[in-house]
Amino acid sequence: MAPITFNWRVLVALALTLAAGFLGGTFRGSLVSPSAAKSLMQAEPYTAVFAEFVSFGGKSNVASLTTFAKRSDGSTVSRLGTATRGGRTLLFASGLRVITDDSLRRKSSQPVTLAPERRSLSERCANEAAGERFVGEEQIEGLRSGKVTKSGSDRERTDWRALDLECVSLGSQIDYPNGERSKTELVAFVRGEPDPGLFDVPNDYSEGPPSSLAPPGLVRSEQMKKRDEALDKKYFEQRSHK
Repeated sequence: MAPITFNWRVLVALALTLAAGFLGGTFRGSLVSPSAAKSLMQAEPYTAVFAEFVSFGGKSNVASLTTFAKRSDGSTVSRLGTATRGGRTLLFASGLRVITDDSLRRKSSQPVTLAPERRSLSERCANEAAGERFVGEEQIEGLRSGKVTKSGSDRERTDWRALDLECVSLGSQIDYPNGERSKTELVAFVRGEPDPGLFDVPNDYSEGPPSSLAPPGLVRSEQMKKRDEALDKKYFEQRSHK
C-alpha cells in the first residue's frame, strides 16, 4: 500500500462534522439512563485502525486515517489523523464527552446521555428495522464478519460487522450512481486494553465551545454557521447550570 497522507485541517473539520450529531444529543438507539447505558457499553476492549479511500475518475485516494478504541469500562475514543495532527472525540463511561484539536491544543467538554446503538446478533448484525439486510459472511483480519447492505435512492451502503464481537464495525463502503465510491478498510485490529495515551487530555489544553475547534481559515457555509451557533448555545447553557 502507498504511504498514507492526509490534510490535518480537513481532518479536524471532518471531526467536527462527525461530532455534531453527538453534540446535538443524537445517538442511534433508544435513550437510556447513564447507569444502564454504561452496562450496555461494557465489552471486550480493542483498538481498530481504519483508512478511508475515495475513488473517482478511476483513481483511489486516501482521504483519512481513523483510530477507534474501546476500554473495558465502555469508554471510547475516535481519532482522525495522528497524535499531533488531527482531533479526537472521547466518550467516557461517566457520560463526559470531550472533543479535541490536538494540533491547536484545544478541547470542548460536555456531559451527554449515553445511548449505544443496539444491534441484534440474531439478525447477524443487520438492523432490519432500518432497512439493512445480511447478505453473507466474510473473514476480515481473522474475525468473522457479517456483510450488511442498505439501499437508498442516492447510494448503496455496505457494512462489515464482527459477528463474535458485539457487531463492532470492521469497515464500510458507499457506492454512488455516478460510479464514485467511498470505502473504509480495517488496517489493524488489536484486542486488549488500548494505549492510555489515546484517552489522555493534557491539562494545558484550552477549554472552549465547539466552534473554537474549527481550523483557522475554515470557510463555513450558512448551514454550518447556524449549526455551530446552536451547538455553542447548548454548550454555554449546560456550563451555566453547573
